[in-house]
Amino acid sequence: MKNVGLSIIFNVEQSEYIGETTHSAGLKVVVHQPSRMAFPEDDGILVSPNALTHISVTMSKTKKMNGLYGNCTDENEPGKEPTMYQKYFNASYCEKGCLFTCLNDEIIKTCGCIDTKFPLVNKKNSTLQPCSVDNDTSTKCSKKIWEEYEKDGLPCNAGCTISCSETLYKPVISREIWPCKNYLKEMEKLNRNIYNRYNQSGQDLGQFIVFIQDFSYTSIEESPAYEVQQFSSDIGGILGLYIGFSILTIAEFAELAIDILAIVSYQVLVKIKSIVLNWKREKRIQNCNRVNPIKRFRCSVKMINMEEEEEEEEEDYQVGTLGGPRAGRECSGRKAHDKQDMTPVHI
Repeated sequence: MKNVGLSIIFNVEQSEYIGETTHSAGLKVVVHQPSRMAFPEDDGILVSPNALTHISVTMSKTKKMNGLYGNCTDENEPGKEPTMYQKYFNASYCEKGCLFTCLNDEIIKTCGCIDTKFPLVNKKNSTLQPCSVDNDTSTKCSKKIWEEYEKDGLPCNAGCTISCSETLYKPVISREIWPCKNYLKEMEKLNRNIYNRYNQSGQDLGQFIVFIQDFSYTSIEESPAYEVQQFSSDIGGILGLYIGFSILTIAEFAELAIDILAIVSYQVLVKIKSIVLNWKREKRIQNCNRVNPIKRFRCSVKMINMEEEEEEEEEDYQVGTLGGPRAGRECSGRKAHDKQDMTPVHI
């Protein structure tokens, strides 16, 4: 809204300029938060004479997160060394102020003088002098430090980060020729002194208007998309899942080992039983061979019958287990019949 903005008419007085050091005429305007240090040379808006410059601004607030979520500097952070603008001008922290403080400290440390670009603070209590153009050594030293600063080669630059909380004003600039011929007549009526100056200088007067384009503002605030609590919860869930899988796998392997052990044990027992039966058979045969020759044949026949009985008992037991009581009775009947048929033979 132009009607409620700041309107300034200025006179650049080009007659006072030094031709060797100044190549253009005009002003630099910075729109900033009152507590923020202004740096017109780096952030300024060029305003030329003989023109009307409209500067409309929109405000935006930015709040960033520090620590695990980003790298920024909080003005109230304990242990943070304040910049020279915070110390002597009561300004808030900003990245450029930190960088200039770093650069100024490096020039003082290396060259032993103060660059004229920076404010001469504590001049009464300081023995440092400005880096004079008459001193070629200090000029070259200061220039070398500036070159390292522009290449981001100073060690202290790494400690300068953006502010965690900033209020910025984004400008939109438009220009028009000022003043027009009809307005000059009105100027003559209102202020004869300004009119005479304009006629004398010709290109010294100008005007700019700063106004707020929209009273609404943009707020950008960072928030954690993935918090530590959520991360811990997810890690616990994943660990529980894998531990569950591990326990099931161990149980499966344990069951497999038990099954293998049972099969091997059964085979070993069967083999041992077979060895014992063979040993008993050989023992009985040896005992039969020790008796009289007349009874030898009878012993061998009995031995054979006894072996058959043992085999039949095993078969009857298996059939009785599978076939039930009826099969057991049939087997017991056949067993009795076989016993009756077995009679000793004498030769």
